[in-house]
Amino acid sequence: MTKWTRHIFTCLSIFAFLSISLASATAETTIGIADFTVEPGDMVTAPIQITGAYDLGGCEVTITFDSSVLHVTGVTGGDMELLAHNIDNDSMRVYVNAVCASGQSGDLTLAYVNLTAVGVSGDVSPLNIEVGTIFATDYSKREYTLHNGSFTVQSHSDVTTISIGDATDNDTIPIVIENGVNVGTCDIRLSFNASVVNVTNVVGGDFDKTLPNFVYVRDGLVRIGAFQTDNPGLNGRITLANVTFASTGRPTGTKSPLNLSVTTFKKANLVGDEMPYIIMNGTYTTATNGDVDNDGKVDLHDATCLAKHVLGIPGFENIIEGAADVDGSGVIDVADAIYLAKHVLGVPGYEELR
Repeated sequence: MTKWTRHIFTCLSIFAFLSISLASATAETTIGIADFTVEPGDMVTAPIQITGAYDLGGCEVTITFDSSVLHVTGVTGGDMELLAHNIDNDSMRVYVNAVCASGQSGDLTLAYVNLTAVGVSGDVSPLNIEVGTIFATDYSKREYTLHNGSFTVQSHSDVTTISIGDATDNDTIPIVIENGVNVGTCDIRLSFNASVVNVTNVVGGDFDKTLPNFVYVRDGLVRIGAFQTDNPGLNGRITLANVTFASTGRPTGTKSPLNLSVTTFKKANLVGDEMPYIIMNGTYTTATNGDVDNDGKVDLHDATCLAKHVLGIPGFENIIEGAADVDGSGVIDVADAIYLAKHVLGVPGYEELR
């Protein structure tokens, strides 16, 4: 290779690198919120999701809605620092502002918004996103697209629902079909924030066959297919599968959405008639250190439960073990119960749960 050829090759390499870097830096970001169906009077925690972020330094958004259908009843932080928020149900809007001085890239949750149904069954409200600003760590503006959502109030008594509940720590919870009628096939996707929680196991429920696919579990996606073979279709309350979660070690109280999407839901007949359904999503929350009874606070009852669990007293088998090693020894034993009791009572030297 001549000196001139090497020079051209070097220039082309630099140009290719700069082109790739520029494409990454200017890739369009999507800001979105999903569709939700909620029982009258119930509440759902809705993540405001950002996909395709690059060196994101801050974002402020306003979500508008119909306050005769829903009220916003709370806002909590996601993967960025929640700088400010303002709930104004009278004006039918909620404002959220979050920042990250070190920059965020990839897919993340801006914040979580609690939406409570105040309308009657059949009411629908848009969830429309307005962006005040979105910028990089150097304060340059970012391009973006929007994905608006909707909020439907629906009584579930006569409607088939496919749902997953809330999970904490190393929890196993079911994916459940309610009010099923001759269900023969169900193929779903479960998505979550893989930096917060992992799915470690999927065990079949009431279907003859259940097949999990873990190929994309590191990306926060598990696919679960279930179907009937020689038995007839299923009716009523049906457990699709039991899913086991495990924390990745994020700080206590960190949340991840547990979102379901359905690829196939059909009857157990030759035609395979498609059936209507609604989805109810859940939330995973990392365990709060010391809250072994999972009631949302750390008090002397937690120390009591922990002591009885360690001593093998019946009725205290199931505690939040991820919240129990409060002295940081790596072993859950009576010393943790004593440490926790002294912490709750304010004994000097026990201020910190490790």
